[in-house]
Amino acid sequence: MSLSKAVAMSRISRLIVFVILLGLPAFLSAQSSPSKSDWKSVVCQQRRTCETTLHPAGKAPSGDSLTVVEATFDAEDKPKDAPAEGCSSGSDTFDGGTECWLLEGQKQPRQLLKWCDVGPPPPSGFNHEFKFGNNSLTYTFWGGSNDRWGYDQTIQLSPPLMTTFEAQTWESAGAVSAKTHADVAAMTVKYERTDTDHPENDLAGFALPVPREKPESKSSVTPLGNCAMQVGPDHLEDFLVYGAIDPQRRPELRLLALSDARLLIQVYDPKPSLAGNTWVNADHVEVWTKLNGQLVQVGIGMDGAVYSGIGHPASPQVLRSQVRDERDRPVVLLDVEWIGAGGGMAVVYSQAENGKQARMFSTTGFKKYRPSSIIHNFEVPVACDVKDGRWSIISNPGTLEADPDSLGLQLGPL
Repeated sequence: MSLSKAVAMSRISRLIVFVILLGLPAFLSAQSSPSKSDWKSVVCQQRRTCETTLHPAGKAPSGDSLTVVEATFDAEDKPKDAPAEGCSSGSDTFDGGTECWLLEGQKQPRQLLKWCDVGPPPPSGFNHEFKFGNNSLTYTFWGGSNDRWGYDQTIQLSPPLMTTFEAQTWESAGAVSAKTHADVAAMTVKYERTDTDHPENDLAGFALPVPREKPESKSSVTPLGNCAMQVGPDHLEDFLVYGAIDPQRRPELRLLALSDARLLIQVYDPKPSLAGNTWVNADHVEVWTKLNGQLVQVGIGMDGAVYSGIGHPASPQVLRSQVRDERDRPVVLLDVEWIGAGGGMAVVYSQAENGKQARMFSTTGFKKYRPSSIIHNFEVPVACDVKDGRWSIISNPGTLEADPDSLGLQLGPL
């Protein structure tokens, strides 16, 4: 069962979850910060059934102690938009839901999460749990019966940042499982599918990151900063699909999808090769996607020339710029706009030596000289734009996402 189907099931189950990582309303922020003796009045407000549990969560960078308050309520204090009977807490039992609040020094308590489950009780319904680390909170949420699914997200509490999230599907009595793991700070999203009965069907690849908040800038000549997935120079073994790595020629690629059709590719090669007799036998980039369900490929030379490859597709528009990265190294920047690309692209960088193709680094595995899969682009919960002359992450609000749809879970192959 695909994760997208599991998400659809979760919507049918009518889970109502509100996740808030914002400050309190203005009328509260205007008041003076509460002392430790009156935080409970802010958390519980006028709800008389409020019961609280304190979870130590280490320290903030400022040195202030961090504590997460887990507050639970009886059905009489249920959220206003919950069903009349309240939130489901088990077979034929109901309560008023759960809230988590952050206590940080003398600051106003900040609400992290508000939960009200109206789906069926476990095992076919939903389960959730919290894990507390040093300045971190991991929220895990799972459900299903035979076709199981789950995800977890980890946030830094102070200052608030999303750090990682992971989504999984698996069969209780089956051999197939799939996992997507996102490192938000690194803008890296890896997908893996395993089939223990048929290992030949295993898949692995990286989704191209798309910032959730669309940037204002339309620049095609700005180098990529930290708002990009990075391939190399470290861990190139994870991307090598042909040949052997040359220790003296470890490339660095940065990749950023600004939409399903627009992709920025930045290439640094410490020892670029001379041109070959064909584009395949020279240093080049390959971009693969699916058009009308068919796997297609174009090649892009380091001079920006575009070559129609497998499937003979119409060529994308490519703007090539020579720019410099933050280490003042010369890099090639390619702005690729491919109308009709199917929501995901695989990117290959091919190095040539002595007029022949020597090695290939790819965001997805290869079988029989073709990508084994094209992974859906993935919306990473950040905002990016041009800052200090580079494409940079300008906002990471650290918001927990309790509705699976809001995670952009178009996972796995196209």
